[in-house]
Amino acid sequence: MTHQVYDHKNIPIMACGCAGVAQCRASGGVEFDPPIHSCITHSCHDVAEEPPDLGQRTARCTYYGQTPGRRSDCVYSQCKRDKPCQCEQPSSSALPFFEHHPTEDYDRFYCGCAFGWD
Repeated sequence: MTHQVYDHKNIPIMACGCAGVAQCRASGGVEFDPPIHSCITHSCHDVAEEPPDLGQRTARCTYYGQTPGRRSDCVYSQCKRDKPCQCEQPSSSALPFFEHHPTEDYDRFYCGCAFGWD
């Protein structure tokens, strides 16, 4: 297992492909002091052995092409209420809910278009 001490300025890609934005202080009876990076969606605490090169990749919002019942506009001002989401951003572990999908054309993240942030 490869763990990394939590640093909010350096978000790693986890073995599951997600950005490790969560802090883990304990898991399965093991305590981490200081806390480590974690993916709460997949309960993954292992940092990817080889960080992916995201430099030439693009991420699309999970709702790209859909017209979800919006409660708010896109954080990146690329999609509007009652219109299909068109949000694309350069891939980065700093994007909200970022997921790296190396076998697909696009990575994924959430722009806030469908449910807002509350």
